[in-house]
Amino acid sequence: MPPHFYTWTFQIKYRERDMEENFFETHPRMRPLLYFIKFNRALIAIFGFAIFVIMCVNVVARYILKADLNDINEYLFFCMAWLFFMGSGVGAYEKSHLTADVFDTLVKNPKVIAVQTFIKNTLELLLYGAFFVCAINMVRRGIKIPMYTTTHHLPYLIGYASVCYCGFMMLVYDLVHYCIYIHSLFAGKRNKEGE
Repeated sequence: MPPHFYTWTFQIKYRERDMEENFFETHPRMRPLLYFIKFNRALIAIFGFAIFVIMCVNVVARYILKADLNDINEYLFFCMAWLFFMGSGVGAYEKSHLTADVFDTLVKNPKVIAVQTFIKNTLELLLYGAFFVCAINMVRRGIKIPMYTTTHHLPYLIGYASVCYCGFMMLVYDLVHYCIYIHSLFAGKRNKEGE
């Protein structure tokens, strides 16, 4: 394999990501999605800061004031759940999830790679949809059979809502990526027919 192959692949992926970001920023119909992205980034910052504050308060109370604030861990749990699933949503937006795909290096036929990419993207969209449906069912169950934490009686529905919201995030982001992918397929066919 030529040494410039990885650089070339990275440049293509980097250009695709720049094209998508410019598309989000310049296309007027994508403005709500851009606000959605900024809102989610703000939520991540808020939950990250909340975890930092809760941990600092816990450490100060335990080691300086010699007080026991183990009950504060209930709040920490929900902040961590939201931050974890929000990170999954951002990974879906940035397409930065780890993959173990060696198919592109083993197969050199561009048509086979194109079919594999189409199947992979379609399957990914369907799995995000299935995950979102399961998350909705989990929230429904949490409403029907409410459970609460032991000390502060916080509803577990807060954690379930994080799974549902982030499932929605991942589905929306992947749907946008899928639409851009399908658009690029048709644009590529039109360019080939024009030549």
